[in-house]
Formats: sequence, C-alpha cells, structure tokens
Amino acid sequence: MTPRLAARVMFLGGLLTAPVAGRAQSPQELRVEVGAAELKQLGRDIRTATLLNVSWQRTETRFASMFSTGATWARDSMAALQSVAALVWRPSAESRFTTEAGATGAISGLSNIGRGGNASTYLRQRVRFGEGGLWGGAAFGSSMRDAATSHGTGVDMGAWGRIGALQGSMMIARYRTDDWPLFEAARIYLNRDAASYDVNDATVALHYERGDLTLDASQSWRDGTRTTDVTQSALFGALAWKFSPRYAVTVSGGRQLADPVRGAPDARILSAALRYTWATVRESDDDYGASSYVRMVPTDGGGTVFIHVVAPEAALVTVAGSFSGWEPIQLRRVSDGWEAERVLKPGRYRIAVKIDNGPWRSPGNLAKMKDEFGGQNGLIIIP
Repeated sequence: MTPRLAARVMFLGGLLTAPVAGRAQSPQELRVEVGAAELKQLGRDIRTATLLNVSWQRTETRFASMFSTGATWARDSMAALQSVAALVWRPSAESRFTTEAGATGAISGLSNIGRGGNASTYLRQRVRFGEGGLWGGAAFGSSMRDAATSHGTGVDMGAWGRIGALQGSMMIARYRTDDWPLFEAARIYLNRDAASYDVNDATVALHYERGDLTLDASQSWRDGTRTTDVTQSALFGALAWKFSPRYAVTVSGGRQLADPVRGAPDARILSAALRYTWATVRESDDDYGASSYVRMVPTDGGGTVFIHVVAPEAALVTVAGSFSGWEPIQLRRVSDGWEAERVLKPGRYRIAVKIDNGPWRSPGNLAKMKDEFGGQNGLIIIP
C-alpha cells in the first residue's frame, strides 16, 4: 500500500462531500475532519489508516479560494501528507463565465521523504446557462517513486445541471502517462515498448443536499486506447449528516480508479470521519438591514413575478436571474424600496439579489440554493 493512497482518500473525503455546516453566505469557513479508513489496493491486503484533514475556504463576490491539507497514518507506520490549493474567479458578479485553477502536492513516507511524491496543477473554464452549464479543462502532474520520475496529463470536458435540491454532471476525459508501474498495478495491460499510455474515462455524478443531509455518488467507466487494453468501472459514494450547527458525521466508500495525473493507485476505500466547521456569519442582509421578497400572480400560460427589495434610495440594488441570462434587470423606485416585474412562462427559475457590495442572496420567501461563490439563489416555480 503506498501512503499516497491514504492522502488521496482524505482529499476525496474533503471534496466529494459538500458543506453541511455554516451558512451559504459565510465569507470564511474552517473545517477539521478526524476519522479512520480501510484501504485495499489491487492484489494487496486491507490496511487501516487514521485520517486528519484541515481545510479553509473564503468566498467573495468575484473570488472563491480554498486550501486543504490532509495527513494519514497507516497501520504499517508509513505516513503521507497532501495539500490542495484552488482559486475560482469570474470577471464580474453577473458573468456566466468562471475560471478555476489549482495545484496539489503530496509527500509519500514522511519518515523517509526520498521515497516519493507528486505535484500537479489544473485549469478549468466554466460557462453557465440558466440552471446548468459546460466546462473544459486540462491538468498536468509529475510523480516520483523510488527515484524514478513519471509524468501524466489529462484533458476533460463536461456539463452539469440542477433540478431543485439535485445536481448532476457528466464528464469525459482522456489521460496520458508514462507511469507504467501505476497502470500495471491497476491491471491495465500495456505495450511495454510504447513511450506513453492512454485511457479514456467517462463519469456521471449526482449531488443531493436538503436540510442536514448531503449525498454524493459517482460512477466512472474506463477504456484503454492506443497502447493500453482495459475495461474498468468504479462506483463511489459519500454521505454527510449534520447533527449540530458545527458538527457532522461523514461516511464514504467505493472504488477509485488509478489517477495518472496525481499518481494515486487503483483502490477500494471505506472511511468515516467526524467533521467540525467554524464559519463567520453575517446575521443581517446588509448594513441597511435590507430585505426582499417575490410575489407571483398567475396568468394565462405562465405568471407575472414581482420582485420587491426593501432598501434606502442611496443603496445600490442589483437583481438578476436565470430568466435574464443572469444579466441585471431594471428596477424602479417605490415608497419603501425597489421593485421590478417580469412575465415568465411555466418553468423553474433562479433569482438572486445584491445590495451594495454584499453577497448574492435569495429573496426571503423563496426556497434557497447555494452557488459556487458562497452566495444564495432563490427558486421560482411557475406552474
């Protein structure tokens, strides 16, 4: 069992389960997870490990950043450490384009650093269309194992969409590497005379979040190409349950396929952890104590939606939604605030309100959904 696997488990545990504590509008969030796992690499015995992960994230109007460090102590006394840093940026608060960039680093065997490690980077561009969107990205990684260096690259594209509390995504990716020991350990048959080896992956993932419960599931398929011969599949799932404002229990398990970019081996995983979350909270909507709500009047073939924001005349009020392509809509001044109206056809729409330079918020009387920048969207349903 390579200790990098355990570090990889902690990394997955931190990213596959969505936040279950704190509030969506929290500008900063700190998490600490402590748990245990059983890890089984192909052809090896089951190993137990103790897991510790610390992550911090900050969300603003145009930027979101995250830093995570995970440490693993395996039963055979080999230890591993992995760190992840990521930044998400969009050109403006109303832009449908989002750029993500990140880097990871891992050290295998803290008691003997020369044993090996990995470093990788990735870049991804997203574009949003209403309740979903598309992305494309690329990644590069370099691994060292027993004084031998290898490299891996990957390109991926995919799409995602949301219906209520359920979000789904589909991705296809192609990986190329010269790390033949990693692929052979995963029982991928190779032409050893080749300079590099390719595989094609397809993944379908689902994310469900309602109340104190969060569920994630992903199914991946892998096929060989060029100088490889393989057909594999992997199912992974995670559950998080918040039993207090700051504490949650997480359970995850399944199979992860060998990752040629991060140098992680093919393995089966079962883990459980206790999570503590601390978050800064804005108690009021903004410095003015503004509030907003939506009223809908049915009409033939749809409905007229009235958006009302209670705020002083000096406040800068912005309203946008999926029905406007997330472009700001024009508001008119009324006695106690600002108001707009839109005639909409039957369907599901998202809407958000921002006052001055505060975060995007859902109108107070709508069902709330999180966005990727720590803000909120409200859900409008026109029957």
